[in-house]
Formats: sequence, C-alpha cells, structure tokens
Amino acid sequence: MTSPGRRPRVILTRASDDNKSLAAQLEPRGIEAVSLPMIEVHPPADGGNALSAALADIDLYHWLVLTSPNGVRAAANTLRDLAADRKIEPASEAELWPDHLRLAVVGPTTANAALKLGWPVAFQPSQATGSHLVREFPEPPTASEGVFGPERILAALAELAAPTVAKGLRRRGYHVDQVTAYRTVEPTPLAEASEELAESLIGVEAVAFASPSAVDRFVHRFGVDRTPPIVVCIGPSTARRAKARKLTVAAVAKPHTESGLVEAIAGQLSN
Repeated sequence: MTSPGRRPRVILTRASDDNKSLAAQLEPRGIEAVSLPMIEVHPPADGGNALSAALADIDLYHWLVLTSPNGVRAAANTLRDLAADRKIEPASEAELWPDHLRLAVVGPTTANAALKLGWPVAFQPSQATGSHLVREFPEPPTASEGVFGPERILAALAELAAPTVAKGLRRRGYHVDQVTAYRTVEPTPLAEASEELAESLIGVEAVAFASPSAVDRFVHRFGVDRTPPIVVCIGPSTARRAKARKLTVAAVAKPHTESGLVEAIAGQLSN
C-alpha cells in the first residue's frame, strides 16, 4: 500500500529511451516511474549483413513485415546506408521507401514509427499480436488474378522473435524470408547487479514488462520474492512468460501498446 503523501511507484523494464517515453506519460497521472532497463537494443550478431542483403534485393519482395519501432529504425538505417552506398541522397526518409512495397506492422506503436518516416502502412491487425497479424493478413493473390507463384514477404524481426509470424504467413500461402533486424541484450549495469540495485525495488508497488526476455532477466536477477506485488504486462506472450516464472499477473494491457500499458499501470495504481 502507498504511504500517505507518497506517489505510487512502478518499475519500468524496457530499454532506457522507451522507459523515458513511458515515464513522461505516467508523471501527469501522479505515478513515479523507476527506470530499471532489462534490455538494450543492439545490431544483430552478423552486424546487420542479412538485413542489408535482403533490403538490397527489396524489389524481389511484395511485403515488408515489421513488428516493433526498433525494427522500423533498423530497416530505415539500413535503407539509408544502402542509398549512401549507391551515392543516392534522398530529400526525406519517405523517398527511401520503394513504391511497389507494402508495409505490414503489428500495431499502432510500430505504425506510428513508420508513419513518422513517411512510410505508408498497408496493413495493421485489429490487435497488436503476431497471431492477429497472421490471422487477419490479406489472402494471397491466386493464379486466376494473374499472379504465378506465392507473393514474397520479408519479415525483419528481433533475434528472439517467436516463429508465429513467419510460420503462420507461410501456412497462409506466402513465401516468407525472415531476417534479424536487431537483438536485445542484458544491460551492463544489470549484468553487474549489486545489492544496492536490488534495493531500488524495496517499497515499489508495481513492475511493468513489455517483453518475455525482460521477464526472464528480471526474475533471474532479483527472484520472484523481490518482484513488486503488482505485475503488469503489455501483451499475452509477456504475460504467459511471467506466469511461467511463477509471477501473478495483475493486468494485461488492452490494447497491447505503449498507451495501453500506461492505462493498465494507471488502472492498477489508482485502485
């Protein structure tokens, strides 16, 4: 229970910049955010070679599937590098987008990141999950529509991404190439976690998780007993991982987005 005169506190476990965005939205609601990143976003282990090779051959693809703002940033940076290699100087990020290519995103946060670059979003499912993306994705065209052979999809995803999207779209009749756009690693301060760091959890009412890997690292470092009593997750896959780690999940964001996570945290801490 929150002491009189003290604001309720929540541990945020996303990457540092993402935590800042969440904290800025929680502050006006009277909630104090404690940033304790469980992940850092890094280039793929191959240095981005697979993504670069795939985007260099983007004319072969009909769709690009991105499932996070980090994926959007990785794709944009790679397209920018490819343009520089070809001595092309686009006037804007929008000019980097191939006219023939259709963009599919998993949810509004990813869509907003793409739209800020001037990239048109052709498909977004009703809920921000990989299973909804697969289930609601447009039917592939058939030979009767003048298309011979399956349409090709490039899925640029996180290193630890579940196979849901690629496998599901293949079952739907598409040819899917999946490449790693980025990876998440344990932050150095977390790897060197001390008792002093663990003490930052004392008296905190809630913790928010936005990925299964964040759940794993948090429980590995601090254990179930030190986890704040209110656990809020951004989506079902994160909630399943939390339950598998013996945590009791108080709320799952609806929609499964950053704004939904803010609402879920505020709903729990205003009770």
